[in-house]
Amino acid sequence: MFQIIKNEYQYYSRTRWLLGISLGFILVLLVSVFLGNYQTQIQTQNYQTAQNHLRKQWESIKEMNPHGAAHYGTYIFKPANLLGSLDEGVNSITGNVLRVEGHVQNEIVHSEASQMQSISKFGKLKSSLLLQYIVPILLVFLAFSSISNEKQSGRLKLLILQGANPNRIIFAKTLSVWLYGVGLLALTILTYTVFNLQNIDNEIITRAFLFFVAYALYYFIVSGLTVFFSASGKNTTLALTSMLGIWIIWTIFLPNILMSSVEKWQPLPSRNAMQTAMKEDRSKGIDGHNPSDEREKELEKKS
Repeated sequence: MFQIIKNEYQYYSRTRWLLGISLGFILVLLVSVFLGNYQTQIQTQNYQTAQNHLRKQWESIKEMNPHGAAHYGTYIFKPANLLGSLDEGVNSITGNVLRVEGHVQNEIVHSEASQMQSISKFGKLKSSLLLQYIVPILLVFLAFSSISNEKQSGRLKLLILQGANPNRIIFAKTLSVWLYGVGLLALTILTYTVFNLQNIDNEIITRAFLFFVAYALYYFIVSGLTVFFSASGKNTTLALTSMLGIWIIWTIFLPNILMSSVEKWQPLPSRNAMQTAMKEDRSKGIDGHNPSDEREKELEKKS
């Protein structure tokens, strides 16, 4: 099995198109990590500057009672996580700024997605975009190329006739393709570690490890399925088409289908309906200003 893996990487090293694609992809991957880390640092600095400004503004207001100060309010900012340079998750959608004030529950605003054009929401260069979509496609074509070359040269049949276990061959091929993807993943996390060496703690290490394990498992499934379909199918082109179809359904259509299904099974109120309901509930509740409010007296009687 190890000899098969060794032969695979000798084949990879002699394939010029694969070397060119690998070098170009590694360069883009490193640039995406650098830009993501730079954006996180700039965002952290901007939040700190705004927080200091608001603190000075709060301390410089004229003297007032606590109730009036609560109505004056202030802003708080969601801290930027270091792992956001790898995968920002839902941070670009949920927002980062929240106004806190008395009697009012505001929503988080100024999300990055709301300030972007619809055409650019998918095209933002992020490490997560490359790791989730581009690397699996690269692994699919790499696995397909490996098996198709073995079939065309007749080497696969020769190995089986010599007594090699077909399952072991498939597993070795899968490992060779999978290790290629894991190498790109490890390089990404290593570059991230170098950029943030002074700020890494145990929590970041744990999350980065889970990040690595999740993507490694994802790549193993993609590599294994592609090698299996390419080796078991008589028509290699049909096997490649089938795997690409599975990948498209898995990564693009299935999440949208599940999201739409959940919305139908457990519908949530729209944003406007939620705000209207909250406004109505506040108007019927205790206002916090009138100590002789009948609603307050009624609540005291019940309690």
